[in-house]
Amino acid sequence: MNDVIQTIYARHSTRKFASDPVPEDVILTLLECARWAPSGSNQQPWFFDVVKETDRITAIADIIDHGYDAFLNTILDNNARAHIAGYGKYLGFIRFAPLVIAVSAKPYESFLSKKLKKYGIDNPFSAIGVCPASLSIGAAVENMLLAAESLGFSSCWMTGPMIFQKELEKFFNMRSPWHLVSLLAIGRPCADEQANRVRFSLSEISSFAHEKQE
Repeated sequence: MNDVIQTIYARHSTRKFASDPVPEDVILTLLECARWAPSGSNQQPWFFDVVKETDRITAIADIIDHGYDAFLNTILDNNARAHIAGYGKYLGFIRFAPLVIAVSAKPYESFLSKKLKKYGIDNPFSAIGVCPASLSIGAAVENMLLAAESLGFSSCWMTGPMIFQKELEKFFNMRSPWHLVSLLAIGRPCADEQANRVRFSLSEISSFAHEKQE
């Protein structure tokens, strides 16, 4: 098994980091790997805000924690509030990450769409569930996650904080057409960190008989 495949198998989401800072050369390598990801029409619709200062990471965590506490206070049913409060642990751990990368995206317009618009032709093509910008961003993020793993760093790709997208965009001074789409928490894993890597079997997610599985 080659190193790339081994890295893919080893990568997992980590929510418990050591306090060691992530070196500058590692950060630059992660960004370079993101830069070389494939994207629709090579538009590269991404931007990465690097946050390594403790006070700024704390400020991000405060926005998330305070926002979630305010949300919980709107839930009148005590039982429901208690159960939903548990989700907060999947958000608040970002406070202890030594590195956070905020990933933003801008709208994507395909090469064909631009050509049709140029000649005043309505675009007759559409595909349900296909968002080229999101697919491009996913490729760039995965490149960073795999690169981090290969260099001895762990990570967590976070979209939960996007429930506070507007507040976080204000923190990062983002302006249209850019929008925050995810946060990456990166650092050395703690010695007692445990991987939780449950996956569907191949028979559940693939077919060689051209029959869609229910």
